[in-house]
Amino acid sequence: MTDFEAYFGEDDNVRECSLTLRIGGNIADVSRMTRRLQLQPTKSFGKGERFLVKHTGEEQVHPIGNWSLSSAELDSTSVERHCEFLLDLIESKKEAIQEFIDDPTVWVSIVFWWGPKSKQGGFSISADKARRLAALCQDFRFHLWGLSYLPDEDQV
Repeated sequence: MTDFEAYFGEDDNVRECSLTLRIGGNIADVSRMTRRLQLQPTKSFGKGERFLVKHTGEEQVHPIGNWSLSSAELDSTSVERHCEFLLDLIESKKEAIQEFIDDPTVWVSIVFWWGPKSKQGGFSISADKARRLAALCQDFRFHLWGLSYLPDEDQV
C-alpha cells in the first residue's frame, strides 16, 4: 500500500462521504448561478420558494436561496478523491465563483459530508487540496452524521 492510499485512499470504515460547493443567501433566482457557472446544480431552490417537509408534510418557505453542486455521484469512500472530483468541476470556474464571494448577499462554502460505519473516526485531505478548495470559498463546513445513532460496539 502506498502512503497515498494509507492516508487518502478508500476507507472501509466510511459508510459514505461527499463534498459540496454551496452558494447560499438572499437569492430568489438561483438560475443566475447556473448561468454564470455553466454547471447544473445537484440541488437548488430560491429564497421564498415553498416546499413540503418530508416527515410532517407541512408546507414551509425557504428562508434563503441555495445552489449546490455535490460530488455524491462519485462511488468512493475517499474524501481526497471527492476533493479531486469537485475541483475538476469547479476550479476552472474560479472567476465566476469569486464574483459570488464578492457579493455581500451570498455566502460560498465547501461542505464536507462524512458518515462512518462506527462511532469514531476521521478523515484526511492533502494540504494541496485544502489550499485549492480554500481559494474557491469563504469557509469550510463539516457535517458528520450517524455517530450517535449507531449501537455501542458491545451491542452489535
